Amino acid sequence: MFRKIGKTVLGVVENMSYFCCEHSDDKIEIFGKGGGETLSRELSLPLLGSLPIDIELRKCGDKGIPLMIDSPDSDTARLFADIAHKLVTPFVVSEGK
Repeated sequence: MFRKIGKTVLGVVENMSYFCCEHSDDKIEIFGKGGGETLSRELSLPLLGSLPIDIELRKCGDKGIPLMIDSPDSDTARLFADIAHKLVTPFVVSEGK
């Protein structure tokens, strides 16, 4: 869709990739596995990351407070930070030539 309207796509983020129940360390892949990887290959784009279904993220959204402010040390916040790092690193490196 974005390519059709002339917008640059930097990569794929797989949202709701899995759910981690508070009673287990198992990742429950409610919607299957590998959709983000498949799409990134089909579009020749990097897979920037896979984000879980996170109840704390939903609670932060309900409160109107970004997860990165409310719970910056959470696993999901670290995933968001990693995705952001992957997005800005090429620009930082190119500016430092």
